[in-house]
Amino acid sequence: MIDSYLKFSPDLIIEATSVCDRICPGCYAPNVVSKESAEKLLLEKPELFIDQKTLLELFSNLFSDGKPKLGLVSIRGGEPTRHPHLASIVEVASKFSENVFIETHGRWILKPEAFNQSLLEVCKMTGATIKLSFDKMHGGDSMPLQEITDYLEKNNINFIIAITEHTESEFFMSRTLCGWIPDKNIIFQKKSRSADDLIKPTIGVVKVNGTFSQSLNSRISFQSPANSARNSSEVVA
Repeated sequence: MIDSYLKFSPDLIIEATSVCDRICPGCYAPNVVSKESAEKLLLEKPELFIDQKTLLELFSNLFSDGKPKLGLVSIRGGEPTRHPHLASIVEVASKFSENVFIETHGRWILKPEAFNQSLLEVCKMTGATIKLSFDKMHGGDSMPLQEITDYLEKNNINFIIAITEHTESEFFMSRTLCGWIPDKNIIFQKKSRSADDLIKPTIGVVKVNGTFSQSLNSRISFQSPANSARNSSEVVA
């Protein structure tokens, strides 16, 4: 039954970058597609990346002083691993939340570059979870996925697989392709038909430019910092 699978309901979403290295049909994220060096892009177009110091200042202002710790924080993009300082962003988010999820296509995980290994070490240290997409839109292929999940499991790094399909029957068809993964590591995430269908956080979104957009009916009241334009707060549906 579909109800036996995990539900993904983040308190807060951090938009780490607008940059992605893939073109996925049907993707509604505001992506800039580039395979250039992330460090070079950061120097040339810093507006495409959230600043980790700004993020720390924002979190310190909004989520300290007796406010309850955030439950689940989701870091997404673009492709968040295109941010050269993603490990620092994970560390900042971990200080203020119980669970941090990195939403990624995961193709970087088996590559031996120092950035990838450093990020995985931070995930292990903080208990962050790698959230991998598996569906036709992302070019779902069970063989590379099994290599990735075997690697993560061997290295004691938390992961979940988000099977994204339009219907429950399509979900169960895709589920059979990754039968080695236990149900506790699987999420059914209904495929979005428009940007309005994307998952809404219960508290708000930290945008790439460092501003905070509070969700309607947020369970936390905020007084936005008054002296920083980058830390301004707005309310969104």
